[in-house]
Amino acid sequence: MPPGSIFLGDEGRFVAEEEIVKACQCQCERQICVGRNTKVWCIFTTDQSTWVVETGLFKNCYDEIVECPRCGATHRRGDVGRQRSCGAPFANQELHTD
Repeated sequence: MPPGSIFLGDEGRFVAEEEIVKACQCQCERQICVGRNTKVWCIFTTDQSTWVVETGLFKNCYDEIVECPRCGATHRRGDVGRQRSCGAPFANQELHTD
């Protein structure tokens, strides 16, 4: 393992500690993450968009197709409230608030 890095098993890659911008338990509303039997501990890195980091969603949860609670359309969970993909986007895209 390269010094000062951690191994992201799900992704199969090493990440330098200074590239980690957020680490948290998956923020989906489910009791278990998509395709898992528990909630997942997520690590977000500098190569991911601010939007993805702020959602706090495990990649499988982010990509899950859901009925949007904001606009009623069917799209990826991670796109709920996103201006480019949701029919009822958040007024403040950065903070995900109205």
